[in-house]
Amino acid sequence: MARMEIRQRDVDPQRLRDSDRFFDLADDYLVVFGFDFRIRRVNPSVYRGIGTNAEQVARRPIGSFIHPEDRSASLAAVEKARDVGRSTWQGRVLLGRDRYHWVQTTMVHDVDEDAIVLVGRDVTAEVELSERLRVRAETDPLTGLWTRQRFLAALDEAGADERLAVLFCDLDRFKVVNDSLGHAAGDDLLAALGERLRTVHDDSRVAMGRIGGDEFVMFIRGGDRADALSLAQRVRDLATEPFDLGGKRLHVGMSVGIALSTGSDDRSAEQLLGEADTAVYRAKAAGRGTVVVFDEEMRKQAAERLTQEADLRAALADHRLVAYAQPIVRIEDPSIVYGAELLVRMQMPDGTLRAPAHFVPVAEETGLISTIDELMLDVALSGLAERCGTQLGVNISASRIVESGFADAVLAAADRHGRDLSNLVIELTETSVLTDPSATMINLSRLREHGARVALDDFGTGFSSLAHLNEFPMDFVKIDRSFTSALPHDARTRAIVEGVLAMSNGLGLSVVAEGVETQEEAAALMAIGCEEAQGWLYHRPMPLDRFERLMVPDLTSAAA
Repeated sequence: MARMEIRQRDVDPQRLRDSDRFFDLADDYLVVFGFDFRIRRVNPSVYRGIGTNAEQVARRPIGSFIHPEDRSASLAAVEKARDVGRSTWQGRVLLGRDRYHWVQTTMVHDVDEDAIVLVGRDVTAEVELSERLRVRAETDPLTGLWTRQRFLAALDEAGADERLAVLFCDLDRFKVVNDSLGHAAGDDLLAALGERLRTVHDDSRVAMGRIGGDEFVMFIRGGDRADALSLAQRVRDLATEPFDLGGKRLHVGMSVGIALSTGSDDRSAEQLLGEADTAVYRAKAAGRGTVVVFDEEMRKQAAERLTQEADLRAALADHRLVAYAQPIVRIEDPSIVYGAELLVRMQMPDGTLRAPAHFVPVAEETGLISTIDELMLDVALSGLAERCGTQLGVNISASRIVESGFADAVLAAADRHGRDLSNLVIELTETSVLTDPSATMINLSRLREHGARVALDDFGTGFSSLAHLNEFPMDFVKIDRSFTSALPHDARTRAIVEGVLAMSNGLGLSVVAEGVETQEEAAALMAIGCEEAQGWLYHRPMPLDRFERLMVPDLTSAAA
C-alpha cells in the first residue's frame, strides 16, 4: 500500500519525509535535501543504487551525483519547486561505479522543513530504447547515412546562423544496374557507395544523407563555393572508382548540383535542397559526371516553372485546356487528305491562348501529361472524326505509351463513346518509341489490331535511325519542321529527306512534312516526291467547330 501511494506521487510531502516505512519499502529513489543542496536523508534504494552507504552519500552535495550536462536543468527544477511547490526533472544521475542512469523525478517543496523532497525512478531502459528507435528512424538502413528527415532538420538548424554549401548527388547509370542485374545488386551498389562516402566524415563540417533511390545529399557548415566544388570532386572520384559486386566489376558515375547560402538569407532547408536538386537536374542534362552550381538564372527559371505549374493545374481544374485541329493536305491541290492532328492549347482567364511549349514540359515533369493525353483521346473518340469523315491524330507522351494499361484505357474510352479505333492515329516521337521499345510495341500492336494507326512524329529530332521505321508497327512518318525549313537551301538535308521518303515508300508508309510555311518549301518537297504536308502555309491550328465546318461545308449552309 505504501509503495502504491509513492508511485501515485499524490501523498503528502511531510508524510513522505517522516515515514520510515515509506523510505524503507519504496523501490523509487527518495531523497530529502536542503537549499544548500546538502543531502539530509535518502532511502535504501538510493545508496543501494549508488553502491555506497548513507553516511558517504550525506557527505556530498546532491549536484555531485548529477551529470555535468544536466546540472543546469536540475537547478532550474529545484528553483521552480521552491517557487510554485512542485516540479519535474529528468536527467542522468551517477548510480554505481562511474555509470550514469537516466532518472525521472518529481520534486516537492516541504515548506515546514524548507527542503526539497525528491521522488525518482530509473528510466534508463526506456530512454535507451527511445534513443535506439530515434537513431533507427533517422538512419538509412542501407547506407548508414541520415534519412531525409534527419538531414533536413540538421540543415535547417545549421542554416539559421552560418554560411552553407549544399550538394545534391545523383548516380549516373544506376538504372542500368537495376534493370540488368536486379534491385538486389542495386542495393549492394548503394551500400558500397555509402561506405565510401562515410570516409568524407573525417571533415567534421560535413553532414550527409541518402534521401531516396540513388540520391545522396550533403552540406558543409561554413562552406563556400570552393569548398563545395572540392567536396563534389572528391565525391565524384569515390563514385567513379569501379565497384566489385559478386564478382562483377561495375562502373558508374556521379552528377552533382550545388546550392550556396550566406546564412543571412531566409531560405529554408527545403528551399536550399530544392535549389541543389534543380542544379543536379541541369548537371544530368549537360552530361554525366557534371557539376553545376545553382545561380540566379536558375532561380528565375525555377520561379517561372512554379508559375507555369500553377497555371496548368488551374487550367485543368477549370477545364481550360482545349483541342485545336490542324489539317494535313495534299501539296499539289492543296486539298485536305486523310485527317488532322489534334493540338492542345491552354486558354488563359483573359481569353488568350498558350501553345504547348509553355506547359507541356511542366506537364511531363509533374506527371500531368497523362491527364492531357486522356483529354485529347476523349476528343478524338467523341464522334468528331466520324462527322468529318476523317482521321484524327493524338500525341501520346513517352510515359503513357509504355504503361501496361494504356491500350486498355484507349479501348475503354472508345467503348464509352460508342466508337471504334478506325479513325484514331496515335502520334509518337522517336524518343517516346525508344523509352521502352518492348512495352511500346505491345501497346501499339494491340491498338492497331483494333483499327488504330500509328504515326512517327517529329522524325529526325531523336536518336533513332531509318532502321527503326521497320522495327515498329508504323503507318505514317512525319518529318520534323527543322528539315522542312532547311530543305530548299541545304543539300545534306535534301539527301536525308530523300532517304526517308525512299525507305518509307518501300515500307508502304505515308510521309507528311510538318511545319510548311512557304511556297519555296512546298516546291522543294514536291520536287523530291513528298506529296503530303501540314503547316501554316495551308491551315493554322483551328478550333474544332471551325474544323468541322471546314470538313462539312453543309454545316455552314445549315447555320445560314
